[in-house]
Amino acid sequence: MAFLYAVIGDNRTGKSQLALLLAKMWKRSNKKGKIYAHDVNDDFAKIADFDIDANNKEWALELSEKKNVLLILDEIRLLHPSNQTHPNDRTLMAKRGKNNINIIYIQHNPRMILEIFAYYTHKYFIFFTNNRKGNFDEKVPDAELCLTAAYIVNKYAGRYDSHQYKALYPRFPYCIVDTKSGEISTQNMNASFLKKLNQKPKTN
Repeated sequence: MAFLYAVIGDNRTGKSQLALLLAKMWKRSNKKGKIYAHDVNDDFAKIADFDIDANNKEWALELSEKKNVLLILDEIRLLHPSNQTHPNDRTLMAKRGKNNINIIYIQHNPRMILEIFAYYTHKYFIFFTNNRKGNFDEKVPDAELCLTAAYIVNKYAGRYDSHQYKALYPRFPYCIVDTKSGEISTQNMNASFLKKLNQKPKTN
């Protein structure tokens, strides 16, 4: 089944590194599959087969016809300035299952997520973020889970100053919110810290 993942967090918190890792894993399992990327920072230049042109207003419609692909959409609002659902977006969502169109989209702020994407997102990968509660409430159907995940990550990241935090590369702390199971799993965090938080996410 085609997946739709969101990666959310501030600058230099590990978002692109994770998206690249997920893309490499997808490619290993889909050797004949193609990767299309809207890559504003050239983070995926070595793995992407094609670039998505921000000037092409029909990008979603054209990609909806592709089969066995992964779309990496970094800062999708550069591709789609309006929050209103476009007919091309609906076509892409309608055909992604049949055509095995997988999507990873990367955002700094949950308020910038396209509503139709938020509705179908299977997993949220949440890194350190300064986003307020309302930003999740307005956009994310599973807002409480995402807020809990953001709280855990922010508390963990807050133990480090900026220099120490950068030194965590490539093992930046983040949480995975699974919208189907309703579970939060933590990544790159130690168990003793989580116990102090009095949270009960599944720890990997």
